Amino acid sequence: MIPLTKEQQDLYDSSSHCYICSGSFTKEDWKVRDDCHLTGFYRGPAHNSCNLKFKVPTFLPFIFHNLSGYDSHLFIKELGNNDSDINVIPEITEKYISFSKKNSKKFSIRFLDSCRFIPSSLEKLVINLKPDQFRNIQSFISEDKVTLLMRKGCFPYDYVSGPEKLSETCLPPKEKFYSRLNDEDLIDNDYQHANHVWSAFNVKTLGEYSDLYVKTDVLLLSDIFENFRSVCMKAYNLDAVWYYTAPGLSWDSMLKCFKVKMELLMDYDMYLFIEKGIRGGISQCSNRYARANNKFLPNFELSKPQNFFAIFRCQ
Repeated sequence: MIPLTKEQQDLYDSSSHCYICSGSFTKEDWKVRDDCHLTGFYRGPAHNSCNLKFKVPTFLPFIFHNLSGYDSHLFIKELGNNDSDINVIPEITEKYISFSKKNSKKFSIRFLDSCRFIPSSLEKLVINLKPDQFRNIQSFISEDKVTLLMRKGCFPYDYVSGPEKLSETCLPPKEKFYSRLNDEDLIDNDYQHANHVWSAFNVKTLGEYSDLYVKTDVLLLSDIFENFRSVCMKAYNLDAVWYYTAPGLSWDSMLKCFKVKMELLMDYDMYLFIEKGIRGGISQCSNRYARANNKFLPNFELSKPQNFFAIFRCQ
């Protein structure tokens, strides 16, 4: 614990509210000084109860964009190759909201999906950042080249069908950047930008270009999510990495801003009244594509079996 300066001591003595929860001090919950548990530096006057709840994090967050939908499937099985526990929050059998891997008895690595907070593509999210918010990009890339990477890059995913492609010494032609997933070609401006990046960074092979592309994506995601964390801290004084999804974060934000103490529903009749009011929507298992063939349709084919479509809604 580092001794307070005279200015800090005066502010502490004159304070009447907790800097953590903004509540006033009482005889039941008195004032204490809160210090950082790692550095020992003074942070502010706090309730005794608030001070006791403050603790050093026992997890390290790893942020992936679209972890639930794609990235987790690449390595989740490998995490089980030793005796350390894996704690999973599943959405369905093969889709996880989050999962944690214990590194020791008191510490774990927590995998979070940034899409559950900011559900959009990196390409769209990076547009919202101002130049001074690209702190991680600027710390890893030289100043004269950093502006080239303040946007989502381009990569010929469908063209790179094997490791031998990564040895090529020039950028593939524009038509090789066609995306079967999105069914679209690369526009001229994006291809010119890819060529500019190739020459500016003195790229020798497509493999080096791939490494730069992946590194840029990681740095862009870190800047996007760090900016999101800063917005949450400034608006609600809540850190997003302590949550698993945006609904959990927004719920706590509501409780903190309105200082509402939620009452439990104890009346059984009222509980049944609410339960009876719950209604569902359409639930069905359907084919991706189906074609009806019967005498009531203009394109009826007599040589093929007749079939009909019907839609049912039951409640």
